[in-house]
Amino acid sequence: MIMFRKFWGSWPQHYGRLDSGEVVYVRIRYGQVWIGVGDTEESAMDNSVLTKGSEIYQGVTDAVDALFELRENGYHFVPPVNLEAK
Repeated sequence: MIMFRKFWGSWPQHYGRLDSGEVVYVRIRYGQVWIGVGDTEESAMDNSVLTKGSEIYQGVTDAVDALFELRENGYHFVPPVNLEAK
């Protein structure tokens, strides 16, 4: 399992900071899901490969869709603990 704790972006592109320090990239647009990993956002985009084509992703998607696709491909979001909120 590959975990990440920081997640940012907006449709159609989202990013996560892996525990290894690398960036995972996911793009969902035109019914296609692209995922890549690299040292930077740009290299993660360059390294992305098509992982799925689906009619359900023909329109605007949100962060939940991006998190779901990342999880389906082995990348799990684990939010950081906010000790001040307790």
